[in-house]
Amino acid sequence: MEQAGLRLVYRQLDNDLNENALFLLDRLQAIEPDNSSLTHLRSLCCLRLQRFASAVEYSRDKGITGEHVGCSYIFAQSCMHQENYSEGITALEQARRIWDGSGIRSKAVISRDTTQPSWVSNLLLGR
Repeated sequence: MEQAGLRLVYRQLDNDLNENALFLLDRLQAIEPDNSSLTHLRSLCCLRLQRFASAVEYSRDKGITGEHVGCSYIFAQSCMHQENYSEGITALEQARRIWDGSGIRSKAVISRDTTQPSWVSNLLLGR
């Protein structure tokens, strides 16, 4: 049942029917509340609908810790729109270990400096 629902969600997203996709994702996530992919898609819908506060809320748990790269990216994008750069940068720094191949969870303290390193700016701007 969830497979068919997920296919329907992707179809809605492909056709830019974000409200419909969000409605379906609310129901699917009620069935599977711990599914990171559903959380990512749900926050993506909110980002596309310019509901940045909701996107931040949905993606915060998985995004700020770097557990799910997609959630981290959506979280950072939403933070950028809310001009909350430091949290967005923190999320991307935490997720960096996944996409750079290290896979090591670092306990290092990340600076809360709001100046953005160039790679963060480029990622946020889609370059």
